[in-house]
Amino acid sequence: MTKEHEDYIRRIQEETQRYSQNLLAENERLRARIAALEADCGRLEQKARRVDGLQATNEGLRAVGSSMVAEQHRLREEAAALREELAQHEKSRLGLADRLRVVEDENRRFSKEYVEVEQQNSNLANLYVASYRLHGTLDRGEVIQTIHEIVTNLVGSEEMGLFELDEAGGGLTLVSSFGIDANRFRRIALGAGVIGRVAVGGKTHVSQRDGLAGARPEEGELTACVPLKLGGKVTGVLAVFRLLPQKPGLEPLDNELFDLLADQAATALYSTALHARLTAEAAR
Repeated sequence: MTKEHEDYIRRIQEETQRYSQNLLAENERLRARIAALEADCGRLEQKARRVDGLQATNEGLRAVGSSMVAEQHRLREEAAALREELAQHEKSRLGLADRLRVVEDENRRFSKEYVEVEQQNSNLANLYVASYRLHGTLDRGEVIQTIHEIVTNLVGSEEMGLFELDEAGGGLTLVSSFGIDANRFRRIALGAGVIGRVAVGGKTHVSQRDGLAGARPEEGELTACVPLKLGGKVTGVLAVFRLLPQKPGLEPLDNELFDLLADQAATALYSTALHARLTAEAAR
């Protein structure tokens, strides 16, 4: 074998050896690649399983979502029904509140009317008692005492003067009084001051309504002056001065009492005078 043949064989062997090494290296690379691919496949399978799980979960969530949508729709309908029911209740409540206000107004009106009726009944009872007491006796002292009590208890004054027209008709004479200086009112000429003018005019004077123009100094506290009339003719005057502290002014009942005294007191006083005269004549 020649040197050329040996070199050729050596080169062939070296190339074969390099090819084998390259083939082995490529084989190792392919094995590593296959292993990597197998690992990727495992990861992909795990991902696929997770995706399947997520899909199942998603389907469950979708079912839950659908159920929640249905429940939400039901709740909305129920809320709408409750709102409508609430509106009806509110409407009923407002109606009942209006009715309650009407009933309360009626109750207040009835209560006010009841109080007014009770007051009227009390006033009528007081007037009846006053009239009955004036005519319940023929004793002059008792009649005058009754007039005092009416002025004190019903009118509300502890200052009063009772005057009678003298027989000559020229003036007024004080026949009874309390709470005032009798000496200053012992005799009053007709037309003098408020009391004298009332005796002439025959009309009740109320100071808070008519004022005190032309009053005499001693009449400064005069509240009312009532003419006592018999058959339309003035026979005397009742003068009422200051009211009690707890009574700020005259009331409607007082005007009725003044009207009663104007007629009934005059009649009662006349009856007692007539009775006394007849009794005296009978005794003679």
